[in-house]
Amino acid sequence: MQHREVPLAPVLVGVDEDTATSNSYVEKVVKQRLQKVREFCAKNIKVNIWENLRPTGQVWSSMKHDIHYCLTPKIGCTYWKRVMRFIAGDYNTNLSISKPRDIDRKYVHYGNMKYIRHVDLQSTMVRGEMSKGRSFMFTREPYGRLWSAYIDKFLLPDFWRTDAQAVINKVRRNATDEQRLCANDVTFAEFLQYIVASYPRKLNEHWQPVYKICDPCLVVYDVIGKQETFANDSNYILQKFGLGYLIPTPVTNLPLGTTQESGYKRTFKETSRQGEDEDTATGSSYVEKVVKQRLQKVRDFCAKNINVDNWENLKPTGEVWSSMKHDIHYCVTPKIGCTYWKQVMRFIAGDYNTNLSISKPRDIDRNYVHFESLKYIRHGGLESAMTRGEMSKGHSFMFTREPYSRLWSAYVDKFLLPDFWRFKIVKGD
Repeated sequence: MQHREVPLAPVLVGVDEDTATSNSYVEKVVKQRLQKVREFCAKNIKVNIWENLRPTGQVWSSMKHDIHYCLTPKIGCTYWKRVMRFIAGDYNTNLSISKPRDIDRKYVHYGNMKYIRHVDLQSTMVRGEMSKGRSFMFTREPYGRLWSAYIDKFLLPDFWRTDAQAVINKVRRNATDEQRLCANDVTFAEFLQYIVASYPRKLNEHWQPVYKICDPCLVVYDVIGKQETFANDSNYILQKFGLGYLIPTPVTNLPLGTTQESGYKRTFKETSRQGEDEDTATGSSYVEKVVKQRLQKVRDFCAKNINVDNWENLKPTGEVWSSMKHDIHYCVTPKIGCTYWKQVMRFIAGDYNTNLSISKPRDIDRNYVHFESLKYIRHGGLESAMTRGEMSKGHSFMFTREPYSRLWSAYVDKFLLPDFWRFKIVKGD
């Protein structure tokens, strides 16, 4: 059977990258990203979906700096709107504003604009100016973006009397009059059903596909940033566009699935193990504080829910890799950087092919990491009381991730690629 190829724009799907803080590294990654987009566009420009595409995006331009930003909601746009207003002086000058984040969030989105010019990307004039000046846009792993939109617009009351009503009316059978009037209980599944049922007509900008908003085949952007590497990409843009003075401190990236919006911190976070959005920071004291807060949230949640059936009867399925020499225990969580941590665990335990030149964890071959037998690493199920006892006395750790981006990552890795094509699916599993 021939596998059908679907032309997907590569930049519209998040890809894991090694972390780096050097501008030269980020520049190299950005250039590779742009090259991928240009190759994709050259190959697919005559495909109907691209040839007939009419971008829906809006461009904010600081004419004084000749900088043009194509807005992509749910991908750090509050931060970048703040930056654009700040450099253009487009804020309330009666207030003490010394940096972008001093500008009120509501003012950023709804305040009048005097010096920022905002024009639809469909305008040939603005596209011409973008081609001569400096332009940028951001993209994000799409399922993580949908989850973020759902949390922000449907769990919170922002859209309860607008788009949430449209969701209820379109996908919920036998909805009550009360539910239609105040649609405060839309589920994530209903939200996704609504998007599928509504596509391909114009969708709300918060969940409209990014390629339809900013069309990277129509505009040759100087930089295409990603939410998954937001801090590094944002700092690179600021430096490249002569705004380096706005970079507060050096930053490092966190793994894919955590959001890095340097301009502000989100306060709505799941208390369970679904990952949190956090500002980036390099200071150990800051990271330690965040980790302690995270652990406390988990402990509070567990203390409150430990007698709930699904927790009380839970039997963990995880595997633990232990370096007994170091008394370090890692609960393996696939699709959350486990290759990296398996490389580290093998390296510190000396559990690799010593006939090869291995000077750092990443020198250990990926296939070897996952499939070669373990000699010095002890691995056992988390259900083992002995393992849990050793973990409580030693050093133990695990990783979590926003669940929908993890599912997307698993799908891309195991089903778009041939890894799991020949696995037998057992009914009822």
